Amino acid sequence: MIAARRKRRRTLSITSLIDVIFLLLLFFMLASTFQQFSELEVGGVSASGGSAEASKAESFSLIVGPSQLTLDGAAMADAQLVRRLSVASDKPKKLNLQVASGVSSQRLIDIMVLLEPISDLNVNLVAQP
Repeated sequence: MIAARRKRRRTLSITSLIDVIFLLLLFFMLASTFQQFSELEVGGVSASGGSAEASKAESFSLIVGPSQLTLDGAAMADAQLVRRLSVASDKPKKLNLQVASGVSSQRLIDIMVLLEPISDLNVNLVAQP
């Protein structure tokens, strides 16, 4: 009588578990970013900031806005900035870079990456007054 009452166990189906795992995998793959990050070398302040060589440098003032650039009071596009600063000169170039309010850090990094290949360019970050 005891044997007759014993019910047969059903086997567990893992099909729904596999579906859930697949959906989680799909979600995390689509939610991830597959960007390649690069490094931007930032140098420290040199001790010879007031040397005679620094006073001979050609000086520029750049204001970075959320969507525009202003070099010495003239608005320009990103590609124009690179062309303007790449002009061959025997003097080193000094760029005072000021960031306007509302500019993202990614925008600032994009501009710094554009300026990196320009030879003899010393970039100084200037605080807003």
